[in-house]
Amino acid sequence: MGLRTPVRPTEATAEQAIEVLIKEARQRQRRRHLLTLGTVVLVALAGVLAYHEVSVAGGTHQQPSRNETPPPGVVAGQFAGMWHVHTYYVHVRTNGQGSAMWPIHLDCGSAQATPGAPCDTVTPETVLVSGVARTMDEIHDGGRAVIRLTSVTGARARAVISASTEPSVLPDGDATLTVTKSDLLYVTPAAATTSSPFGRSGFCGPRAAGLSLSQQEAAHINCGA
Repeated sequence: MGLRTPVRPTEATAEQAIEVLIKEARQRQRRRHLLTLGTVVLVALAGVLAYHEVSVAGGTHQQPSRNETPPPGVVAGQFAGMWHVHTYYVHVRTNGQGSAMWPIHLDCGSAQATPGAPCDTVTPETVLVSGVARTMDEIHDGGRAVIRLTSVTGARARAVISASTEPSVLPDGDATLTVTKSDLLYVTPAAATTSSPFGRSGFCGPRAAGLSLSQQEAAHINCGA
């Protein structure tokens, strides 16, 4: 019985493997962002509740002020969901509580990182792509902020931004949110921002993100990666 000649992978096979790897990385990134964004909201709410409990326990004869009571949620309507443009994400829950996340583009382990300043955490992880184990870096973004909708009127909403780790990108304070017919969310803070999508670019919803690149160009949409 003769020996079989080993079959070498073609360039097309290699390209397909790379595409699968990229697709898997993007899916993992979006799942991770959704989980982390939800955690940011829960941590913020837990902090408000803890402050309320401490305030009440510290003064038995004092009535808690309005600032100590968690603000009521609002029906988010069409603002609810995950929105993104490139590597910037906004997640709004159905009760109007939400958060934002974006990369700092500075590894916390680098010599340029400043203690106490926002930075990205990079951890290597092994994933299976077409049955082959590959090592890739998981980036945990250091840019974060809490978003709370205060009112919703159709395709327009008012919100309050708080706990921003990078105010030059997304400052704390009042903001206006708008949803367009093209399935884009615009987040416009009252304060000026640097060259970031907030106050400038539309964040894509699932319908806009599902368009092909040519369809996005025709609709003047750029969802990015």
